[in-house]
Amino acid sequence: MVSIKTEAKTPTNLNKSTKPPMLALKGHIFSLVQPLLDITMHVPPSYLTQYNLLPNNGVLATDSHDGIFRDILERGSELGVRYSPGGMAQNSMRVVEWLLEGQQVTCVVGCVGSDATGSEMLHLMRSDGVTTHYEVSSAAPTGQCAVLVTPGNHRSMVTQLGASRNLTLNFLVSAPIWRHVEQARILYVTGFLLNDSKDCVMKLGEHAAKENKRFVFNLSAPYISKVFPEECRRTIELSDIVTGNSDEVRALVRNLGLETSGEVSDLHSAIRQIAGLPKVNKKRERMVVITQGPRDILVFEQGRVREFPVREMPVSEIVDTTGAGDAFVGGFLSELVQGKEVEWCVERGIQAAHLIMRQLGCTRPSALTSSFEEDLVKEKISHSSSEDDLVKEKISPDSFTDSNIIQENICRNGKKQLNAESKVVTHGIF
Repeated sequence: MVSIKTEAKTPTNLNKSTKPPMLALKGHIFSLVQPLLDITMHVPPSYLTQYNLLPNNGVLATDSHDGIFRDILERGSELGVRYSPGGMAQNSMRVVEWLLEGQQVTCVVGCVGSDATGSEMLHLMRSDGVTTHYEVSSAAPTGQCAVLVTPGNHRSMVTQLGASRNLTLNFLVSAPIWRHVEQARILYVTGFLLNDSKDCVMKLGEHAAKENKRFVFNLSAPYISKVFPEECRRTIELSDIVTGNSDEVRALVRNLGLETSGEVSDLHSAIRQIAGLPKVNKKRERMVVITQGPRDILVFEQGRVREFPVREMPVSEIVDTTGAGDAFVGGFLSELVQGKEVEWCVERGIQAAHLIMRQLGCTRPSALTSSFEEDLVKEKISHSSSEDDLVKEKISPDSFTDSNIIQENICRNGKKQLNAESKVVTHGIF
């Protein structure tokens, strides 16, 4: 087994702009998304008690939560309401645009309701430079997520998925939309889409394989491979890059029956198992990119596993971990689309995640200037301080918001039931 430890270092010319020629990459990344409007507001702990909610948790909205969304409308200013586009893939595409200074490199397609919320989301996405096309459903309102922040930056999320589940294959293959698919060189999907839009996922994957484009699949949550094992297997067969965290990888190997023992403890072996699954497009080798919170990022490529250390962050600098994993993917893709080697992709992913962790929610970094490179260099320097300023212990996973619990509840309340084993536990930063 070949494993290579890669020194964490900034690429030699990171302090120079890597921005590609204007419009040279326009539309080169296409993503299916589940659009949610994130509505963040600060509330006292008693507010959670009033609605029987827990900190650092997430639930699907019921009638008992109507008062929360009523407060948003009636007391928005008082509660400091902040709106931003949400959903895993949307966040990643927005980060790509921030990094590449709004060159419209990305295009997303999803479904919203025929309402003002959908219109607001469209405006916000396009303001970030993302080419955005939403199918409009009259059957459900636009999905939204109330993010309730209590003292200590603990977060409780109440989500109305709404129309985000209603994307149709007919919309995807319609001429105005499919032309964006044909233009793209990288196609990105998440495991959450296998719940309601698997026909769209398969269509994209088959197109990528036929045209020799990169198809990137994010495992998204451990329960996905438990509820949709065959769909995951088929999506991976179409994939050129598979990404996820260590829990998702272990769950996938177990749920697909790939493990050789009762417990998947060797991540290197698990990654090799995933990389070795059958592949439709024989022209590209499969890459596997795995995050482990504050521990090394593992990348399998060209028959070997490489380890990329993640620099520690001072606890005092961490404002919110929501969207850190999405930011890592965005940073990774922003370099991949430029044809950069994996070292650049991983480094940019780490830096983007660290910057987002200093913000409230997955929002554009306040220090972002016309040259994102300057911020990346500052971020790099800030983590070159003495060890006395750095975190000495692994950050507790219990302190992180687990947004995947919301998605898991879709299956708990839908056609398929999950048992206690499939409960998601977020580990680490990403």
